[in-house]
Amino acid sequence: MNSVFTFRMMFISFVLVFVARQSYATNALIHYVNISAQGTNDGTSWANAYPDLQSAINVAMSGDEIWVAGGTYLPTTTHGDTSSLNKTFYINKGIKLFGGFEGNAGSEGQFMSRDIVAHPSILSGDLGVTDTLADNALNVIWLDHVGSDMVLDGFTIRDGFGNSGCGIYNDGSETGSSSPTIANCIFTKNKSENVGGAVLNIGSDGETVPVFVNCLFTDNIASGGGAVTNLANPNGNASPVFINCQFKGNSGPTAGGGAIENIAVSGGTTSPQLFNCLFSGNLSFLSGAFHSFASGGSICNPYLVNCTFSGNNGGALSTSVIGGSTGNPVIRNSIFWNNSGGGGITQNGANTTVTYSLVPFGVFPGEGNIGLDPQFVKTPDFNTAPNTEGDLHLTSGSIAINAGDNTALNPNVTTDLDGLPRIQPENGGAGIVDMGVYEFKPEPVGISEIGLQDKWNIFPNPVSSQLSISIQPDHSIGWLRMIDINGRIVFQNLVETNVSDYSLNVQKLPSGTYTIQLLFNGRYSSKKIVME
Repeated sequence: MNSVFTFRMMFISFVLVFVARQSYATNALIHYVNISAQGTNDGTSWANAYPDLQSAINVAMSGDEIWVAGGTYLPTTTHGDTSSLNKTFYINKGIKLFGGFEGNAGSEGQFMSRDIVAHPSILSGDLGVTDTLADNALNVIWLDHVGSDMVLDGFTIRDGFGNSGCGIYNDGSETGSSSPTIANCIFTKNKSENVGGAVLNIGSDGETVPVFVNCLFTDNIASGGGAVTNLANPNGNASPVFINCQFKGNSGPTAGGGAIENIAVSGGTTSPQLFNCLFSGNLSFLSGAFHSFASGGSICNPYLVNCTFSGNNGGALSTSVIGGSTGNPVIRNSIFWNNSGGGGITQNGANTTVTYSLVPFGVFPGEGNIGLDPQFVKTPDFNTAPNTEGDLHLTSGSIAINAGDNTALNPNVTTDLDGLPRIQPENGGAGIVDMGVYEFKPEPVGISEIGLQDKWNIFPNPVSSQLSISIQPDHSIGWLRMIDINGRIVFQNLVETNVSDYSLNVQKLPSGTYTIQLLFNGRYSSKKIVME
C-alpha cells in the first residue's frame, strides 16, 4: 500500500469522527451568513449576518467557521480575468463552511439546530437569465491549494457551466496540494464541455487528495467524467477518497467515465479509494461509469470496497493502460449487475483484481466471487440511462448477503450507505459483511422454513475429513455455507427443495473453528464446527 493511501486512511479516521460528531472547534470564531439578514451585516449574529457568502470567506481566518442559513447564494468574486463568468466562491485557506441553518436569532452557537434537508444552502452558478447555461459561472467554487483543515459541509452545488470542474475546481497543481474535506453535499446540474462536470481534482505537478463523505452526484454532465475527473500530469497526484457517496444519472457521452474519470499521464498518479459507493444509471458510450486511463509511465490503481454498480450504460468499470504505465484496480466485496457490456468490467493493458464480489459468471473468477442475480429491490434499466431509477437494497434470499470478506473492511468505515452498522450478526453466528453498499437487515429470528436449530444437524463434530449435513425435508431453495474464523466463505452450495442430505469434503482445510450456515429467504441459522 503506498504512502498516500496510508496517510489518507489515518486521516479518514479523523474525518469520520469529525463529520459524525457534528460539533466543532469551540474556540473558532463563527461568521454568520444569511441572504435575508437586515441588520448591520457584519456577520456577528444571525440578525447581523452577511448576506453575501464571499464577504464572510474574505474576512474569516484559518480555523474560523462560516455558518450559512438556507437560501440560494451566487458567487461574487472574479478569479482569473474580469469576465462575469469567472465569478466564483474563491477559497484559499483552512476555514470550515457549514450549510443548512434556519438562521433564527437566538440560535447562535447551536450547531445542532441545523437541518440541511429542511433549510438547504444552495451555491448556484446561475448568474444571469434563469435556466440559460451560457451566462452561468464557469466554476461555482474554486479551491486554491487548501489543506485537510478546509471543510465544506451541507451544501448543494449546482448550475456551473464551463470547461472543467464546473461545480468545484479543486486546484492542487504546480506546487503544494489541495486536499479539503467535503461532506453531506449534493452536486447537481453542473455541465462541462470538457472534463469534470461537477468536480475537477487537478494535481498536475502537485497533489490533490480530497475526502468526500456522504455526497450525492446526480444529473451532471461532461464530455468525460460526468461527475468527477481526477487529473494528474506530469508527475502529479490526484487520488481522492470517496466514502458513502452516490453517483446517479450522470453523463460522459463523448469521452471516458459517465460518473468518474481518472487520467494519469507523464508520470502522474491517480489512485482513488472508494468505500460504500453506489453507481447507478450513469451514461458513457465509450467506457464505464468509472473509467481510468494511464500513459507515459503513470500509475492508476483504484481501490474499491463494498461498492455497487448497476444500470450503467457503457459498462461499470473500465481501465486502459499504455506507454509503460501501471493499472492495477482492486475490487472487493462489490456488486456488478445489469450494466451494459456483459459483466460491465473491461480492461485494456490493466490487471484488475476482483475478490468476494458479485459479477456475472465467467467474468472474473477470483476468490469468493459469485455470479447469480443479487435480487435488488428494483434493478435499474441501463437502456434508459442517464436515470436515477432503481433501488439497490438487497431483498430476502439474496446470494450477496453475508458473502463478503471481513478482512477487506476499513476499520474506520463502520456503516453502510444507509448509515447503519456495516455488519449484521445473525442468530449469534459469525458476523459477515454483505456485498455491495447496503447491509441486508433480516428479522432477528431463525429461518422461517426451519425455525428451530434442532431441525437440521451437522456431524461428526469435531470433523477431520467428511462433514455431513442433514436438513428436515420441508424447506424451500436456499444456500449452505461454510465460513472460516475471518468471515470468509470457504464453501458454498445450493440447497434444493427435494434434497435433505449434503456431504462436504473438508480434509484440506486448516484446523480451527468454522461456522456452518443455512440461508433461506434472507433468514439464517448457524452452527459451529471444529476442524481437527
